Amino acid sequence: MVIAGGPQGVANRAAQPRRGGTAATVGAILATVLLVVVALVVALVAMFLPMAAAGCGASGTEGLLVCNAFGHLVMLGAPFGGAVLGVLLALVGFLPFPLRHRRAIFIGAGYLVVLGGLGLAFLVAFSGW
Repeated sequence: MVIAGGPQGVANRAAQPRRGGTAATVGAILATVLLVVVALVVALVAMFLPMAAAGCGASGTEGLLVCNAFGHLVMLGAPFGGAVLGVLLALVGFLPFPLRHRRAIFIGAGYLVVLGGLGLAFLVAFSGW
């Protein structure tokens, strides 16, 4: 059955003012602040990772990455570099450019970079890789 006059009560979406994204902005800021805290914890944990090389020099430790200078560089550089790059990557999400969900994408990538740096350092420190 067709009703004359068309649908009633439907407003034109283009004529409505756009809602502010205050809640999304506050959520993104809180997520970024939490990322900074996680990055500081990662940096603190990274300072103690070179202690994994205490057993170097014993039999069976020849050639382990943890027992040479490059291994120490990876154990310290990966978490610190990941922490700095992760926070900077998350802050890029606050720049105004047209990308849907840009803040969530860049903050999520920042978390992955921070935790990936810590994971690489743990891999070198404890696997004997």
